[in-house]
Amino acid sequence: MHAVHTITEEDIVPFVSQVRGTIAKHSMFGRGDTVVVGVSGGVDSMALLHVLVELRDEYALQLHVAHLNHGFRGEEADADAALVEAAAGDLRIPATVQKFDVPGFASRMRLGAQEAARNARYEFLEGVASRIGADKVATGHTASDQAETVLINLLRGSGALGLGGIPPVRGRVVRPLIEVTKDEVWEFARRGGIACREDSSNAKSVYLRNLIRSRLLPLLAAEFNPQIVSVLARTAELLREDERHLQNDSEAALQKVVVSVEPGEKIAVDLGALLSYDISLRRRILRELVIMFRGDPRGPSFEEIENLMRLTRRPGGSARLDLGSGMYAERLYGRLLLTRQADPMPTGAVLEALEIPGVTRVAPLGLTVEARVFGRSGLPDDLRKTRSSMAYFDHEQIVSPVVVRVRSPGDTFQPMGMPGSRKLKRVFIDDKIPRATRDQIPLLADARGVFWIVGHRISERVKVNPDTREVLWVKVLEDAAVQ
Repeated sequence: MHAVHTITEEDIVPFVSQVRGTIAKHSMFGRGDTVVVGVSGGVDSMALLHVLVELRDEYALQLHVAHLNHGFRGEEADADAALVEAAAGDLRIPATVQKFDVPGFASRMRLGAQEAARNARYEFLEGVASRIGADKVATGHTASDQAETVLINLLRGSGALGLGGIPPVRGRVVRPLIEVTKDEVWEFARRGGIACREDSSNAKSVYLRNLIRSRLLPLLAAEFNPQIVSVLARTAELLREDERHLQNDSEAALQKVVVSVEPGEKIAVDLGALLSYDISLRRRILRELVIMFRGDPRGPSFEEIENLMRLTRRPGGSARLDLGSGMYAERLYGRLLLTRQADPMPTGAVLEALEIPGVTRVAPLGLTVEARVFGRSGLPDDLRKTRSSMAYFDHEQIVSPVVVRVRSPGDTFQPMGMPGSRKLKRVFIDDKIPRATRDQIPLLADARGVFWIVGHRISERVKVNPDTREVLWVKVLEDAAVQ
């Protein structure tokens, strides 16, 4: 039968003082807080429980023990639960002990055993906290866990967010032992006679964390730096501080570059504004955009971000990137768009007749087209150079009616400066316009055919020349840019 061990002041003062400092440093508790203490029965969580018992009068804490039996280790796990219940009873602390079929949950959700256990555990702890109205949830993560996490993320490939490791505070979850090592926890438990159990799965070499704990960290400590755990934990703290600052900067920048948001359907970004930021912030902005669009806090992969970076830097009017699951990133008219897969436009569909002069709304493509007619004099000399969203044409060479439409089978086009006409499809291929976007590209056409592939090329037959007397000026804007 488990019995409460009376811990002497000599046993606890240094350790408890260190934990007290961590609690104060990170403002983990307020006076009178109700705290759910996650207790597995292992040395870390049992030490945490006893430390919080020592500090509860100081903070007027109301403690509640919570233990989840994951259903992995049979009688061994049952013995863990029995120890936790007995310890809570001896300390006169209410406890919630439950059992959950994590192996079944892992199979249903197609998760690894450790990820499934972690998800189930935090959901359980948050559920207990909500049920009893707790202010905080305390877990027993140590500086050694921190060092292992940093190495895991380093080996897998991570930026400052991952290398920042385990945050001392996240929401209402707090980690009072995050600045003490596993060795210090064991010494505290030994000197205090605190009963605890050892999880046999910690010895299994199939888990990366166990390999790092049993092989890599001891090697680094023996051959390179005896203080490697403290060094890695300190590095994580510095990176978290940097990450916090950069995250604030990226959130502020995000507000400046986003033009419009249709939740889950479309996000429009000012490409010029995005490109004005340095490469580090651009990566962060793109990451936040994908998270916002997908609704997945895990974020995009490094490769996805690099593909997006290349898309934003790509010269030319438009290009598209498949993000998977029917989602696309598209560079179009000075905008970066994150969109759901668009329904294909009916081939050859006439979307709107163009008002000349006037402003025409092209609802199917989310565009507004402005057209004006000017005399040749007083206009810029270089009128033949098309821009991504604006172009000039010899008005007298255009045969009404003028329409905005999408491509049609048999369309031909003579690019400016080139002899003869060619199939429009060939022009799209030569200009490396993605197949998926071709049915969405607006075309200006008159009675004689297509004369502007918007954002790409104008036709030789309508180019402005020295004999031009009237110039048709056309500007195309995405609706978000008109607002």
